[in-house]
Amino acid sequence: MTGILQSEILAVASRPKFARYFPPEAGEFLLGFLRNRGDYYQIDNIPRRCRDPKDDYLLELAHVSNADLLVTGDKDLTEMHQFGKCTIMTIEELEKRL
Repeated sequence: MTGILQSEILAVASRPKFARYFPPEAGEFLLGFLRNRGDYYQIDNIPRRCRDPKDDYLLELAHVSNADLLVTGDKDLTEMHQFGKCTIMTIEELEKRL
């Protein structure tokens, strides 16, 4: 996890469309959990890999962390389906597989 990702988690969790899923304190609770249980990776010199350059850090993070799965609602990423050994899917697709 990176500082960029932490900021994005808080920003997304606080969006009005997620208010019914995440009470205001849930974002900070989640970050606290991730800080205690998550792995941190330094990513530098992020190469261009996605049609939206703002998403390249997630692909680089998946690469350096050797991730098997990236769950996102971002179509620029989900339309890739795969990045190296990392499968990219939506939460709905993950729920179907579980």
